[in-house]
Amino acid sequence: MRRGIDAACLVADIRAIARVLRNEAPTPELEFVEHTVPVKDDALVMRLEERLDDMLGEQRDGRVAVAVLSDHWDDYGAAQAFATKDVYLTDDFSLEYVLNRVRVQRAGTRFAALRDGTVTLYAHTRAEKGNVI
Repeated sequence: MRRGIDAACLVADIRAIARVLRNEAPTPELEFVEHTVPVKDDALVMRLEERLDDMLGEQRDGRVAVAVLSDHWDDYGAAQAFATKDVYLTDDFSLEYVLNRVRVQRAGTRFAALRDGTVTLYAHTRAEKGNVI
């Protein structure tokens, strides 16, 4: 979220945010965010990662989706080409391709493969080193 950079604009933005938080109910579809907290139990993290690893081995059913971190949204929007670690190049990010590549990994290694993978964004369809975002 962008906020004002001079004192008066920043204070006005903070007051507007406080008003919304105080007076407006969250959209029902996003209400779960209010209850989202980091998982600190190592055993639970391990079980969740194992379950995700299992899910990554199954056929795609819509439970895994693309999410772009807000810090990278502008870069994602500006990208003209995308390349995965194995140098698959396309003009649009393909979750299906990534999930298909992860699905063929051995059970127990899928989550690590997904976590260790990379996607490089390029500002031009030529996808040359000088075009990396």
